Amino acid sequence: MKPISTAVIQQLFVSDGVTWRQVGPEAAEGFAITKMTSTVIKDSLGANKPAILSQINGETTAIIVNEDFTINATTEIPGFSQLNRGINLKSTNYFSGALKGNADSATRLAVSRTINSVAFNGTRDITITAATNQPLVAGDFIIGSEFNGAFETTWNINATSENIIGTVVARNSVGGFTATTINSDLFGNVQGNVTTLQGTSTFNEIVVNNIIGETFSGVANRATRLETPRTIN
Repeated sequence: MKPISTAVIQQLFVSDGVTWRQVGPEAAEGFAITKMTSTVIKDSLGANKPAILSQINGETTAIIVNEDFTINATTEIPGFSQLNRGINLKSTNYFSGALKGNADSATRLAVSRTINSVAFNGTRDITITAATNQPLVAGDFIIGSEFNGAFETTWNINATSENIIGTVVARNSVGGFTATTINSDLFGNVQGNVTTLQGTSTFNEIVVNNIIGETFSGVANRATRLETPRTIN
């Protein structure tokens, strides 16, 4: 056997007569202590606690203990103060990779909390609605639900081209509609046909080229000439 000592590491090798084989400790040649080391750490009350140190190039990057305790100020380890049962990383180090289990902060989601009266436990998205005190309510001639911004709502006008009471009159695909009574003052030229099947239509003045019908009641302007009898011969 031969010990090999350098300014950085001390290792023991054994020869089989042909090759020198390393016995230990493990090290990274050219660097300071790089290994897992069993040791004792004093707690805040001065009691010794067993621990395993993970060291890389002389720096303690993690400590493994089997109980919770605070490190005694006289045995300070840079980056560590309060140790918890399990693996403790240096305050400036991070764990990279997938974890399975429950972190302390995740236990806060164990009990669902409500957001705008909707329970949230991290399993689905929550949509925040506008800060409205009252909903927008559909009134007359509107088809749709109340709206408060929580979800998309479509409102339609309750309209038809048919003669239906309680609806808004709308034109059909060819621009027409039906109605029972229409009161309106018409100005200018009106094109198209008007058909009256029943009821009474009243006009102040009618100017036409031809009148076609079975009967006609009233006095035309030219017929007034016959109101005074005239003699012939």
